[in-house]
Amino acid sequence: MKIKTLTRHEAQKQDMSTIESGCAQTPKGIVTLLRWQNQIIGIESGGHEQNITSWAQDIMDTFFNKHVVETPILLIGTQFQTDVWKALAKVKWGETITYGQLAAKAGYPGASRAVGTAMNKNPISLLIPCHRVLAGGNKIGGYGGGLAVKKQHLDIEGVLKTVRP
Repeated sequence: MKIKTLTRHEAQKQDMSTIESGCAQTPKGIVTLLRWQNQIIGIESGGHEQNITSWAQDIMDTFFNKHVVETPILLIGTQFQTDVWKALAKVKWGETITYGQLAAKAGYPGASRAVGTAMNKNPISLLIPCHRVLAGGNKIGGYGGGLAVKKQHLDIEGVLKTVRP
């Protein structure tokens, strides 16, 4: 996965008037992808079937069939957020990690609560999947989209049975 980062301050200096959106059908329903200069910058749940585009569908088909992201990603956030998101991007399909482990991997040992906050701000949570992050003791923890959605995502990846309620 090719990832670039920009701080919010750096992003404000860019001409982002050419952001494109496209929808794709996934096992999780229709999603809307946002891209700028051929880099994914956001994914949102929902969208309309008439807005499905080949570029967005190709990205999501590759992700769900091959479990990889081949399209470049541009993460926009604070240094801490982008460090955490890049570390999370290394957690593969069907694997999980705890908030504490992710904090350490990102270079911020002991910052598990702040990692949780960064997860809540992740603009590309389907491709850099926050649902793979668990509370200590492999407990389900929280999820911005709701615990039912987190459980659905973990079940699709075949790891829900290893998670404690």
